[in-house]
Amino acid sequence: MGGRLTFPFGGYYHASKHAVEALSDALRYEVRPFGIDVSIIEPGLITTRFGATASATLAATTAADSPYRTSIAALEKSIRESYDSRMMTAGPERVARSIDNALTAAWPRSRYVVTAAARALITVRATSPGKVWDRVVKTTMRLP
Repeated sequence: MGGRLTFPFGGYYHASKHAVEALSDALRYEVRPFGIDVSIIEPGLITTRFGATASATLAATTAADSPYRTSIAALEKSIRESYDSRMMTAGPERVARSIDNALTAAWPRSRYVVTAAARALITVRATSPGKVWDRVVKTTMRLP
């Protein structure tokens, strides 16, 4: 989902996901004549160590006197709460099941969104004007 949504202080991460989305979309057209399907798996928040790693990386790379320190602290808290929420996350087995579905489907979809929360966020982002989405992100993450 990181290729379709962008959150503050993760520009480098989201840029790489946007690139994977673009490459996958182009590749799907290029290899289809050879009977090859390309699917993107969009997991959302999965209960692994990723959330803790992302949070720790933010803390470790932000100076104590940074003007972003307050925003980073709010984002770290939001990340922890999101990964602790059963409504927002799913286990790694759900990702494995989506990959298996993509591999075994007679007509694989171009995208498999794994969690309900990811599906909801992608839908809200796709249907909201930019300013509305910005407000959703700022409010949800409790950014100053």
